[in-house]
Amino acid sequence: MVEPPASITDPQQRSLMHMLSVLYMFMLPVVLFLALFNIVTGSPLEVYLALFVGFLVVTIGYTLTRIGQVQIGFLLSVVVGMAIIVIRSAYSEFPHAEIFLLVAVTLGVAIAMPLRYTLLVSIVNIAIVVIFGMVMTDINRGIIQDYVIHMLLMQSLILLFTYNRQKVEGNLAKQQTTSQTRLQLTMSHIPGILWTFDKNLQPTSIAGQGIYIGENEGKAIPGDILPWPLHPDSGNPTSFMQRVLNGESVTYERTTNQGLYQYALQPLVENNVIVGGIGLVIDMSERRRSELQAQQLLAAKERSNAMAKFIQAASHDIKNPLSTINTSLYMMKRDPNSGKQDERISVIEKQIDRLMAILDSFSKMAELERNEYLPTIPTDIVRMLSDLVDNRRHHLKDDSVQLYLDVEGAVPNVQINEETMQRAISNVLDNAITFTPGGGEISVRTYEDRGKVVIEVEDNGLGISESDLPYVFEPFFRGAEHRPIDGGSTGLGLSITKRVIEQHKGRISIASAEGAGTTVRITLPNIVSNVEIGEVTKMPDMSASTVTRRMTALKSI
Repeated sequence: MVEPPASITDPQQRSLMHMLSVLYMFMLPVVLFLALFNIVTGSPLEVYLALFVGFLVVTIGYTLTRIGQVQIGFLLSVVVGMAIIVIRSAYSEFPHAEIFLLVAVTLGVAIAMPLRYTLLVSIVNIAIVVIFGMVMTDINRGIIQDYVIHMLLMQSLILLFTYNRQKVEGNLAKQQTTSQTRLQLTMSHIPGILWTFDKNLQPTSIAGQGIYIGENEGKAIPGDILPWPLHPDSGNPTSFMQRVLNGESVTYERTTNQGLYQYALQPLVENNVIVGGIGLVIDMSERRRSELQAQQLLAAKERSNAMAKFIQAASHDIKNPLSTINTSLYMMKRDPNSGKQDERISVIEKQIDRLMAILDSFSKMAELERNEYLPTIPTDIVRMLSDLVDNRRHHLKDDSVQLYLDVEGAVPNVQINEETMQRAISNVLDNAITFTPGGGEISVRTYEDRGKVVIEVEDNGLGISESDLPYVFEPFFRGAEHRPIDGGSTGLGLSITKRVIEQHKGRISIASAEGAGTTVRITLPNIVSNVEIGEVTKMPDMSASTVTRRMTALKSI
């Protein structure tokens, strides 16, 4: 009954309406009480009439205040109130005392109204006192003169108070306007959109992207003026906002036809009660594009650096056999009748074989880089490893390295491209054989570990120094002990192996210490399938959702 209507948005206007509504609600029972009191005491009819008019005016003033006509209602109340005081004073035993109640009227005006209204009421009150003194001839002139002086003094003090009040209010209003303008400017340029919503999940204030719409007594903002991330047509899920009303803090991302947006929501609490929520939404599209461009530039730079290193190393490794061939040909031309011709031809043939191996490795690396997917089949990994180990044993001398195959438990089939996987594991085996001295041992183990198939190649050979270990997968890398070109290697073996394993969605790692041997660990996805071994498929998508769908389908077979 005293709260201003929602249509009134100005804070000062709302405060004044609230104060006057409370005043009117207080005055109504007071006027009724005075009427009853005068009935009991037998006051003249004029007093009853004045009180009735007062009650009527208070009711009218309250009604005008509620509909927004604050000043009209208040001034009407002031005029009638002054009239009641004058009428009652005329019939009072102490008129000179009751007439002084006009000061209270002026004080009320000074509290609620601007200075011009207070000045007008003060002049009228002083005039009333003067006229009252002239009419009431039975009152001592000295008393009337004192009352006029006191009235002038009181009205002057009230006017001074009103002036200071209005000045302070003006300064506060100016500061508030400045602060509000700065707030709107700041809030409209925040990096995103800040908004509040009520318990009906409707936005009640918005700031950002050049707009600012402040709180309006919780009144929802029309959907057609909302920015896109909050627009009803954007499909913003309300389930997250509902969780906020239950006391949760929520962060989520969603993609629309306008871009990618990130949302952060928090409950809005007043007096320990959740009254709504507050959220911040940021357009991540431009940031993601910038990040992607930066990543692409970095990747391009890394590829460029890698290509430069590759070309430099490749030219060195190609130059060595070519230099040997050139030297041998020169010696053959210089001394064609020498008995070393066959030996020199053999050297040339070996260097040609080495060049062919290097070029073949180049071709294989290029093919792996070019082909993102390989045709794969469910393969018996134990059979493949057994064939590789038997092949290497056949080429080893009787007194050289001992090679073992250890199969731990039942190892399931894996979905691989057998040709490329054989080459990858052969590179690891060849490295182990090359750098394990005579009498050493190489153990090849395979087993299943938590849904993965693991292949380990462990030797007790020379090992790799700690400083060289991070670079063993780089093309043509030469460590202190690992000099692949000296052992007939192309220097690309482990690089090819790593690429093959990664194309199979697997992982490869090396643990080694100088003089303590090396262990290469390969982990491959375990693809359990009832299809016949030998059925050709594409490389499987190993995302969690795809695996779940595949496993569900397999269970239903």
